Amino acid sequence: MRNFFRLELRGKTLFLPYAAAWVLVAGATVAYLCFMARHAVPDPVLDGAFAARVAAGLLLAVLSGAACCFMLYFFVRATAGGLSLSGERFEVDYPARTYAALCTKGILLSAVTLGVWLPWFVRDLVRYFAAGTSFRFNAFEFRGSAPVLFSYAVLLCVAPAFVLLSSLPLVLLRARMGAEGMYVLGGVLYLVLLAFLCFYRAVSLKWYADFAYGRKRMTCGVRVWHAGWYVFGQAVLTVVTLGLYAPMALLRVWKYYVDRLVLGEVDIEDRFGFSLRPGRDYLFVLGQMLLTCVTFGIYYPWAYARVASLLVGRSWAEEQEERGRRPMPESGL
Repeated sequence: MRNFFRLELRGKTLFLPYAAAWVLVAGATVAYLCFMARHAVPDPVLDGAFAARVAAGLLLAVLSGAACCFMLYFFVRATAGGLSLSGERFEVDYPARTYAALCTKGILLSAVTLGVWLPWFVRDLVRYFAAGTSFRFNAFEFRGSAPVLFSYAVLLCVAPAFVLLSSLPLVLLRARMGAEGMYVLGGVLYLVLLAFLCFYRAVSLKWYADFAYGRKRMTCGVRVWHAGWYVFGQAVLTVVTLGLYAPMALLRVWKYYVDRLVLGEVDIEDRFGFSLRPGRDYLFVLGQMLLTCVTFGIYYPWAYARVASLLVGRSWAEEQEERGRRPMPESGL
């Protein structure tokens, strides 16, 4: 029997933290742009002014990270606290001081290391929220490895971007091509970079779905190679349709991963899934995205609450009969 999840979430409860974060990021960005315009120089040199510009950029990154972490805390607490299954609610306990200390350390280390610490920071955040979330008296434990995520980020994002962008001037110098050839080359390079980013997205989504729950473990049994091409196909359709396919891409990628999510100790004891109504769900999500755009982001808390309620409310868990159970897939990447 399928038991559907339920999410009770209202946009107005998220508006104040979202507005505070939005104001902080907007104010910091405006101040940074004004500073850069006032101290702009045609030929940068390694002097005090250059150090001041670097420090201003790092300060902007720190303030933006702090705003995002502030908003994330309230969004996750409201989302997890409003979640229920079969009439039983999820319990949340997120100590604010612990979270503040975690974010302070993670933001500063990420800024000082120019982003190298980000995978460890993300891992610590997911661990924190997982440990503070419980269902039926069992807390969750995140099992993802930060070095693994870092390795994939380097292999699928940093290295391909560096190789392609550094070799582009050499290709342009040696290849004699007109405007049409330039457009073709630019399109090919864009698709190659997009493919690498989509494969990283596919890997990271599988990485996020690696939890322990009591004596059981939860994992997503996707094949990374197949998942990467699937996410890439959805991204290409989004680009070709100038973004009009984005709501369907969101729905289909969600369904792709949720349909392969399983829970068990040795054998699969529970399977998860998502019931998609393509036409109605697409129009609903599209409407929420358009409202967010025309209001310059002000509507986002309500859009998030309604789209999250749709995604969670159509997701279900189904207990498997003992006779037909299959072994749990390997966790990790």
